[in-house]
Amino acid sequence: PIDPALDWETALRTLSQPDVTEIETEVREQQARDSADAPAMFRDNLPPVIAAGVVEARFDLRSLLDGELTGLTERSRFEDALRTYSTTSDDGRRTLGARASLFADGEFGEGNRLTLRLDSEEDRRARFFNDIRPEDGFYSLLGDGSASGYSAQSKGRLFGRWSRGASYGQFGDFATASGAYGTAGPRALGEYSRTLNGWLQHYETDRVRVDAFASRDRARQGIDEFPGRGFSGPYPLSRAEGLLNSETVELVTRDRNQPGVVLSTARLQRYADYTIEPFSGRIIFKRPVPPTDENFNPITIRVQYEVETGGDKYWVGGASAQAKIGERLEVGGGLLRDDNPNGRFDLSSVNATLDLGNGTTLSSEYARADSAATEAGGAYRIELRHGSDRINTRLFFLQTDSLFANPSS
Repeated sequence: PIDPALDWETALRTLSQPDVTEIETEVREQQARDSADAPAMFRDNLPPVIAAGVVEARFDLRSLLDGELTGLTERSRFEDALRTYSTTSDDGRRTLGARASLFADGEFGEGNRLTLRLDSEEDRRARFFNDIRPEDGFYSLLGDGSASGYSAQSKGRLFGRWSRGASYGQFGDFATASGAYGTAGPRALGEYSRTLNGWLQHYETDRVRVDAFASRDRARQGIDEFPGRGFSGPYPLSRAEGLLNSETVELVTRDRNQPGVVLSTARLQRYADYTIEPFSGRIIFKRPVPPTDENFNPITIRVQYEVETGGDKYWVGGASAQAKIGERLEVGGGLLRDDNPNGRFDLSSVNATLDLGNGTTLSSEYARADSAATEAGGAYRIELRHGSDRINTRLFFLQTDSLFANPSS
C-alpha cells in the first residue's frame, strides 16, 4: 500500500470539459529504489447544493412618442430593456416587462450531480463559452482567495448538465473535438471539429465509451491555415464575422520533406496566447510565431471557427463508440451528419487498435465522406508506433481518394 506520508510525484491530466469537477491522476510513490503506481480521482470541494435566482419587473413611462425618439436605440437608457416577455402600449409611452432567472448546482441522490441555469431574457450579445473576459474590466480583489468563473456555459437561455461518475448528459455549449466525443479512440480521418450549442451525451465504463451529440443552429464551419511569419500579428481571418469564442487556434508543425505528415499540434489558449479583434477578425498572438522549428520544419497557424450564415436553422448530429475486446484490442466507429442546406455533409469511420506489448501499437482506420459539393470518397491508414525511453518510432501508410474531403481531419 502507498503511504501518504511519503513524497509523491503526480502527473495530472485535467479533463477538457467546460465544467471541470473531477481530475484523473496517476500517483507515483518513490522511496529509494522501490516505486509503485496507483490511480486516483480528485474532486472539487463543491458545496452539496447551491441555488440562486432573481425575479424582476420593469415599468417604463415616458412622455415622448416612438416617432419622436429619433437617433435613440433600445440601449439609450440606464439599463437594458426587458424585451422577451414585455408589452407596450399602442402609443409607445408605456412598457411593462418581466424576467426570471435561476442557477442551481448540487448533488441529488447518491452519486448524481445536477447543474441548471435558466434565464427567460434572451441575450442577443451572448457568445460561445461565455466567461469572464479581460476587456470587461473584471479585476480580482487583492488578497481574496476565492475563484470566479462560469460553470453553466451556454449562449442560449438554458444550460443543463447531469453527471454520474464518468458519464453525463449536457445541454449547452460544447466542442466536438475537445471532450469525450473528440478523444474517444484513434480517429484521425474520421475527426469532426465544431463548436456547437445543443445536446451532448457521454457514457463510459471500464471497457466501453459511447458519445452522441445533436445541435440545431444556422452557423457553418470556417477553417483558415496560414504560415507563421516570425511576428505576433495581426493575422487576418478570411471571414471577419466569425462568432466570438467559437474559435480553435492551433500551431501545426509539418514534416519539411512530407508536408502531409503532421509532427505535432499545439492548441493555444484564448487571452493567454492570443486575442481576436471582434470587428476586423484579426488574430494577434502574445509572442511571435516562427515560420519553422529548430529542425526547419514549417509551422502553420490553423484556426477553426463558426460563421453565422442566416437563413433557417438546420440539424447537426453525430455518435461514436469505442469498446475494448480483451486486454489488447480496441475497436470503434463514428457517424456524423450535417444538414446544412448550402452543403450537406456525411461522415462515417471505423477504427481498430492492437496493443503488441512493450510500448508498440498497431492501429488502422477507414473513413468515408460524402458532401453535396463532391461525390463520396474514402480514405484509410495503417500506423505502427513504438515508444520507449530510448527511441520513438512511427511507421504509417495513408491513402485517400481524390474525392475524399474532411476539413477536420
